[in-house]
Amino acid sequence: MCEKECVTVKGKHITISEKACGACLLRCKQCPDNAVSIVQLPCGLVAPTHSYGVNSFRLHGLPSPKAGSVLGLLGANGTGKSTILKILGGKLKLNLGDPIGPPATWEDIIKYFRGNELQKYFLSLIEEEDFCILKPQLDGLSMKAFSKLKVNNVLSKRNERDKEGETKILDDLVEKLSLEKITDRLMGDLSGGELQRVSIACACLADRLVYFFDEPSAFLDVKQRMVVTNVIRSLLNTGEGKYVVVVDHDLAVLDYMSDQICCVFGAPNAYGVVGKRSGVGNGINNYLAGYLPTENVRFRDRPITFKPPTLSEDDYTEGSSAAGSFDISYADSYVKLEGKSEADNEENSTFELTIEAGCFSTGIVGLMGENGCGKSTFMRHICQTMADNFRKNIRESYEAKGEEVPEDKLKLTLPQIGIAYKRQDCGPNLRKNRIVKQGATVLQFLHHRIGKMLHDRLFRLQVYQPLSMERIEKTEVRNLSGGQLQRLAIVICLGTSASLFLLDEPSAFLDCEQRAIVTKVMRQWLGNHPRRATCIVEHDLLMASTLFDRVITYSGTPGVACTAEAPRDLATGFNLFLERLDITLRRDPTNSRPRINKPESVLDREQKASKQYFVHQAADKLPSTKVVDGKKKGKDSK
Repeated sequence: MCEKECVTVKGKHITISEKACGACLLRCKQCPDNAVSIVQLPCGLVAPTHSYGVNSFRLHGLPSPKAGSVLGLLGANGTGKSTILKILGGKLKLNLGDPIGPPATWEDIIKYFRGNELQKYFLSLIEEEDFCILKPQLDGLSMKAFSKLKVNNVLSKRNERDKEGETKILDDLVEKLSLEKITDRLMGDLSGGELQRVSIACACLADRLVYFFDEPSAFLDVKQRMVVTNVIRSLLNTGEGKYVVVVDHDLAVLDYMSDQICCVFGAPNAYGVVGKRSGVGNGINNYLAGYLPTENVRFRDRPITFKPPTLSEDDYTEGSSAAGSFDISYADSYVKLEGKSEADNEENSTFELTIEAGCFSTGIVGLMGENGCGKSTFMRHICQTMADNFRKNIRESYEAKGEEVPEDKLKLTLPQIGIAYKRQDCGPNLRKNRIVKQGATVLQFLHHRIGKMLHDRLFRLQVYQPLSMERIEKTEVRNLSGGQLQRLAIVICLGTSASLFLLDEPSAFLDCEQRAIVTKVMRQWLGNHPRRATCIVEHDLLMASTLFDRVITYSGTPGVACTAEAPRDLATGFNLFLERLDITLRRDPTNSRPRINKPESVLDREQKASKQYFVHQAADKLPSTKVVDGKKKGKDSK
């Protein structure tokens, strides 16, 4: 019907013109299953730097790394951060936004960036053979080729910084990253955290000028993240003119690790725009505010803030008005695991966990400790204790009637005893489900698991819609990404009818914006409900400080013997946890996000001297700048 060639079809390949008429654009919007997205671009956008196809993802701009500093890339999933690392690392050659024409030569690329810092960077990339190294995301495929090799063999082959056969740097790196116990094990037998530390060690052992790290904090606890941060920053001291570029979604770690920030914004899987380089504090605050002053671009309607809970320990004591009459108590107990420990997975090892008495009442309790200290074991013990009590009540009720207990009555599932459990390895478990293997979509799987809650208006308003589940309803579960599987598992957990909710690392595979949304959803749906108790394991300090009402800290030796202490209020528990890690936290006055103080800084020394390792409430906001008589008046008027 259209005289123009707005939409062309060649075989099974469809091409939509960027200059299509209004009628054809309307037909594209009505395409089923969200197969076509029409995105409005911001005004004044520079020409695309790289494009994957005519109607595919486009990247506008590139960040300029600075020698002698750590550059952090901050942005949502699907906006091109991994693409940027591949381009700067030489794994992907730029096409300068023209995927159809002849491939761009290096002369064209150098000419395109003439007068820019990237001109010198790409010249060095072409001329030098061993110029950079990339630590990729851990997706199971990146380490598949090394699965049958031992850790010490892999580290020895990657060691390029030790001269004349010496292993001082290798031994020092193994000690810092706590890899001594796993050097004789196969790469395929390592856990996620162990594999992450080995891959970071391999990258740091290479003698390169530029180092790229893609999500180095994934699968690591808070202590390990601090160690990894110091190891990555120490690369700047190994020679002159070193470049380090880091992509991470943990804002507290990225703030602590980086010297400068480049914000990447856009529409996921449609286009990405790289902002100008700025200071780390201002860069993160501008991204959370959704507005970049240097580009005069607003890419988000609402700012992201992190307001901490205002409840204290007295609000959750037994019998108080906040706790009410609802609580789930547990007594002092002792758990002993034999055969395989949580930390090193060694055979014939023993792990002992001592649990101090406490209770789950209204609100959210957080478990904070190192990997291997028994957080998941604690959750499984609570499930087993509640199941035993439930079976005991069933036996007593039948014995009072003088009847025998049917065996099927004692076979209970977690939802039947009032527990909703989101496990740490939720992705593999979801893919193993019978109906998932048969090709069930997200909507079909949700109807199978929580069909009744899908018709609850409040659930859809507070949980389903904020987590953007409507966009993936018709997608098969086996084709979901890691972040989509995580959101699906959270929706299933929150939609289960239960009195106790257990969530193990809900922030895994989520970007910073999704983590903020998940935090808000759980606060609304779980934290403010008078008949729901929640226990969460989380290593993201930003999420933990915003989400938790009370904290259970762990002491002892990970993988050997640990103690789960009684619940404390947020300020006391966080202060004790950070004191053991020897780090201090402050809150940003702009958006109340927690920030890690630099070691031996003025604030670090002052907080340690006063034993205030954690600042619960943010300081007063800085005075705003106003114009009087044509001159700026305010804090920065001088």
